[in-house]
This record gives sequence, structure tokens and C-alpha cells, in this order.
Amino acid sequence: MRWLLFLLLVPGVFAMEADLFTRSQANIDINLTGSVSVETEGYGRLDFLTVDLAFVPKNDVGQLVTSLVPNRPAQVFTDKIQYTWDNPKEKDFEYGAAASVQTSSFGKVYSPVPFPFDIRKVPVKFRQYLKPTDLVDSNHPAVQEIARELREGETEMWSLVSKSAIWVRDNVQYNLSTLNVPASKSSSWVLSTRSGVCAELTTLFVSLMRNMGIPARFVSGVAYTNSDLFPLKWGGHAWAEVFFPDYGWIPFDVTFGEFGWINPGHVKTLTSLDASDPSTRFKWRGTGVQLRLKPLTIQASVRSRGPKDPPFVDLKMRVAKNQVGPGSYSLLVIDIENKLNIYQTIELSLAKVKELRPLAKSKYAILPPRGKKTVFWAVQVSEELLKGFQYAVPLYVYTAHNETVTTTLSASEEGYVYGFNDIAKEQALLKEETDKKLSSDVQFTCIPEKPFVYKYETTSVKCTFINPNPLEDMSLCLQQCVPWKGTLMSVPLYFTKAGFQEITATLRGDTVTRSARIMMEMLDTPAITVQDLSPPAEVKFSEQADFALTLQKESFAKPENVNVVLSWSGHSQVIEIEKLGVDQPLLFTILGESLNRKRTLLNLGITWEDKNGKQYEHNDKFLVHTTDVKFYQHILLFFRDFFRSVGEVFS
Repeated sequence: MRWLLFLLLVPGVFAMEADLFTRSQANIDINLTGSVSVETEGYGRLDFLTVDLAFVPKNDVGQLVTSLVPNRPAQVFTDKIQYTWDNPKEKDFEYGAAASVQTSSFGKVYSPVPFPFDIRKVPVKFRQYLKPTDLVDSNHPAVQEIARELREGETEMWSLVSKSAIWVRDNVQYNLSTLNVPASKSSSWVLSTRSGVCAELTTLFVSLMRNMGIPARFVSGVAYTNSDLFPLKWGGHAWAEVFFPDYGWIPFDVTFGEFGWINPGHVKTLTSLDASDPSTRFKWRGTGVQLRLKPLTIQASVRSRGPKDPPFVDLKMRVAKNQVGPGSYSLLVIDIENKLNIYQTIELSLAKVKELRPLAKSKYAILPPRGKKTVFWAVQVSEELLKGFQYAVPLYVYTAHNETVTTTLSASEEGYVYGFNDIAKEQALLKEETDKKLSSDVQFTCIPEKPFVYKYETTSVKCTFINPNPLEDMSLCLQQCVPWKGTLMSVPLYFTKAGFQEITATLRGDTVTRSARIMMEMLDTPAITVQDLSPPAEVKFSEQADFALTLQKESFAKPENVNVVLSWSGHSQVIEIEKLGVDQPLLFTILGESLNRKRTLLNLGITWEDKNGKQYEHNDKFLVHTTDVKFYQHILLFFRDFFRSVGEVFS
């Protein structure tokens, strides 16, 4: 069996900026430049021009502006920089600023926050972020319907806010074509089109929050992205902040999948009710004057970074259904442990492999402090697997903070094909184990008598059960269910369908469910057919002829110790094959002088065994004629045949 490796496509992390996702602190340098041109008609004049640039970094939680220098004389306020020109003669006006900002990831919630909560826990100045606006139309019926579905049964705020952010990220497609739309769109528009960019995704998320009675505000700023969608990695960005009673404003970047935190590549410039607040305001007085505005340009770079963070979570992964065949489904089981004393919501991504299709784009885990969760991820293998090759499909799962875990999925043309229902049953069983808390105290193992079973036989599986808790009535289900007795049981295992199969043994009681998986090779009768036979009809005495054939495996089970013998008139040729896995062409050479004078019977005999040593055979006979035999050769052949016959009599 030959091995093939798939190409793994993992996002690269090379530049200093890209490494921001593994750090909590950074020092960012930003240059903002804007310009406006004045066009006058006839005797038109401009008396004055004022530009208020609000899109500048400001001191805030998780952000300290260490330097803010306008690129021309201006007044610096806490919320803006104001540029003024009196009776200007020039026609082009440039404004901007250079800033240095210390940023840090922030957003830490240590204990449960009940939902709903007392409105008195929200400061009066923040209650404006509960109101609908033209863009954040949180009172729209479509928004109300989604919000009602999301909050149903929820009593804890972190879970509800995270679930809402996940819903927006999974159900609204990031679509760059909306950048050409002249103005930001409302949350109801986003729901109807299910598309948008960061501003639209954030608007919908904020709208859902306000409909639920949770204060949320729109944040504009500058951010770094390593997405291939953008040629420029630094640019304008939008995210949200949600007010948690007793904790304050917590960031949620739905576009980046950063829930309850943001990487230090975010620089906040503006907080507002919605996306309609302008980043720049212009005021002027004049006659016959028209302003031509140019977009604000943004340049940013990382001057320095803080130390690399320890892992936020610990990841472990295994494949629940392995050694699969073409088109088979499989199930990844990922155990996630929160290493921090804060709530976390983690997005898991699976690196792209051409021949593997995940059934979900991403998976998520909402984790309490130091909490654990198991995530199940169904995938499907390509139907186009090359015959005779064993595939090692790499599985690489990673988080936004760059925690990673890897393993491999084995696949081959002969592997067992699991359907989607098989995977659903496996997931339900594993979830049942997790939900029954006493299951983790139990040790349950099953070992087969041998790793294969043929169609004509029965093997057995020995299962061991160790339970420190008081015993309860339990049943063991393998291919059928029987009452569990004692601590060791042996149960029969029968052939079902040819192929590699992962068979599940389940031990189930009222408070305990444990399962063990047994990889078995279900083997049918090893069968060989002979194809492309080309025995010679005649052979000239002084020449030679080829006898070609192809052995073809007609079963899942591989024939072993294959012997192919071609014999005739005291001659024989033997070809041995240790194991027949793929079609095997064979070639025998027959010398004319080794044949009888007129015709010779060729005997083709094929024998083989299975893993148990049971033997099988196939036989064929062919008649070949000898031609162009000269007179003296007839005499020689006569005496050769005579003495051969005499020898056979005496033997």
C-alpha cells in the first residue's frame, strides 16, 4: 500500500503584524491624512474653512494615546482635532495627524452575569445605547424575531451575547461588494440580504443586543487583518462594545470572530450610537464655492509588541471514525479546556485540505472560567481516492489566538464508508457520555480476539468494566444488547459487511454511559478472477510465445500467498505473489521446442490462502499446437516423448 499526503492550507504568520493575534499588548503608529479641494465660480471666494477630525485615537479602556501630533497647526480636543483656515488663498487643504498608541486586549468577565438584569445597573449616560436608530432599527419585526429565538431559555448574559455574535457571524456573509454602497445599511436590510461588511455585521449585532435590553454601541477605528480579501492589511474597521453590569464595556468583533476580546491590532477612534456618525465634519462660509472631498487615508505599523501570551485554551483532538473510504463522513472530537479565570468564547477553524469538506465553516465553544467543552465537527472525504493508495489526511484546527491541534484521518479506496446518519449517532452517543457526569469515573475497554473476522466464522470481544461507584443495572451493546454481568464479559462478534469498520461497544446505565471503539477488518471470501487471457493457439518449434494474463482481486479481502503455476509435458513455471491488492499482470514464456510434436495441453493452476490459512484454487486448461517441425525434429521429439513416457511408468 502506497501513501499519499494532502496539501494543507494554513494561514501564514510571518509579519510582525500577523503575530499580534498571539499577544495582548502592542505599540501602534498611525498616520491619518485627508484633503479637501475648493472650486470657485466667477468671483467666488472662501471666507473660512473648519475641519473637525473625530477619527483620531483617544484614551480609553485598553488604549493609551502616547502621542498625537497634527500635521499642521490645529486645536486638539479630547474628542477631535480642529483645523481652521481664515480667508485662505490656496485651493487644496490637507489635514491629518500622526499618533502613537499603546493597545491591549481587554474584556474580562470573571463571574456569571444574570439575564435579564436590573436596568438600574446601567449608568444613565449609557442608557442611550438601548435606543433604536434609523440604522440600528432594533424594533423592526425581523430583528425582534431573531432576538426572541436567541434569548429563549437563556439566563446568563455571556452565553446570550456570545450566541448572538456567533449567529451573526454564521448567517451573514462578508461581502465586499457592499463597500460600493454609498451609505451604511440598517440591521433589517442586513437581515434581508444576509450580506455586508464589518459595519453591517456590527450594526445587526448591536441591534440584536438593544432589542434584548442590553446596551451596545458602535465602535469605529483602525485594525489589522491577515485576510486575503484585502490588499492593504491596515484599514478602517468597525466592531461593537456590549455593556456588562459590574464589568463595563466588553468588545465583540463579529467580523474577526473575537468575542469578548480584541487583539491589540485594534485602535479605537470613535464610539457612537450607530454607523451614521461622520468621522470628519466640514464647516465653511463663502460665495460661489464648492468642496471636493477625498477619502481619509490610513497608514499604520507596529512599532513593538508585548510578550507572547500563554495559551488561552488547551486543545485535544481525535477522529471518532477513522480508516474511511471514498465519500465517507467522519467525526472530529475536539476537547477544549479554558486555561483562564475568565469567560471565553472560542472560534475554531479547520485548515483547508482540497479533498476534505467540513460540514460547518467554523465551530464555537462558550466556556466559563476554567471550564471544559467537547466540540464535534463532521467532515466528508472526497469520493475520488486513487486505488491502491493509503491517504493520511492532515487535520489542523486553530483559534484566533493561534492555539493549534493536529492529527490525521486515514482514508483509502478500501476503507469503510460511513453515512451522515452514522456520524449523527456517534455524536449523540459521545454527547450522552459527556452529559452523564459519573461516566468519567468509569474505566471501560474492549479488545477483540483478533483484529479481523471472515464471513464464515465468529470471533469474540472481551470487555472490562471498572466502576468505583455503587453498581447499577447496566447493559452491553455491541451487535446486540445483553445484560452486563461482573467486571469481565466476552461477547460474540459476527461478520456484517466487508470493509474496515469501527465498531462501537456501549455500556449503558441510568447514570453512566461509556463506549469503546474496536477497529475490525470484516473480510469476505478472498476471490480471484483471471482477466485478459492470451494463451497462444500455436507455437513454431524453433520460436517462443508469450502467455499473458491478469489476476484481479474480486473481493475486499486480499488473497495471500498466491501461487500461479503454468505446466505442460514435464515443464512448469511458477510466479509467487505474497498478497494480491491491485490488478497484477503476469507473463509466461513458452519455448516451442519444449512442447509436444503436435499439440500440448497447458495447465494453469492458481492457489491462494486467507489470513486463517484456508486454501482456495482456480484451474484452467488450454490446448496449443506445435508448427513448422522439421523431419529430424520429429524424430528427436518422438524419442524424447518415448523416454519421458517410460520414465513416467517406472516412476
